[in-house]
Amino acid sequence: MAAQQSQGIQTLLEAEKEAAKIVTKARTYRTQKLKDARSEASKDIEDLKAKKEKEFQAFQKE
Repeated sequence: MAAQQSQGIQTLLEAEKEAAKIVTKARTYRTQKLKDARSEASKDIEDLKAKKEKEFQAFQKE
C-alpha cells in the first residue's frame, strides 16, 4: 500500500514538473510575441509618420 502511494505521489510530482515546464514555455512564447508586436507596431508608426510628413511637405510646396 505504501509503495503504491509513493508511486502515485511520484507520478503527481512528475506531472507537476511537466506542467511547470509547459507554463514557462507558454510565458516565454507570449513575451516574445508581445515584443514582436510592439516592434512591428513601432515600425508601422514610423512608416506612417514618414508618409504623412512627405504628404505635408508636398502640400506646403503647393
